[in-house]
Amino acid sequence: MVRIAFFYRYTTYRSFLLDVNEDFCAFIREDQPARVTNYFWPTLKDASNFAEGCPFQKDHIYYIKDYAMDMSSFPPILPTGDYRVDIELKERSDDSPIAL
Repeated sequence: MVRIAFFYRYTTYRSFLLDVNEDFCAFIREDQPARVTNYFWPTLKDASNFAEGCPFQKDHIYYIKDYAMDMSSFPPILPTGDYRVDIELKERSDDSPIAL
């Protein structure tokens, strides 16, 4: 499972616009062009050592390093300011996160 949550900083960071929980294998397939998660995967896979497909290797350490979102694909109506994106990976939806 992958959870992607957006936060916008007013005086503190607050949940904003998007909080998605999805099966990670479906997330990386990119076969549904209208999905919001498709905005993340192309740049996320370049900043990580994630496998191109499923299943993932058990006991392998995966990482995300120096990830920068491509904001050009987002609508210009979003307010300027500070955003935070939290990404959690879980083996199952009821598990604790295995990566943050």
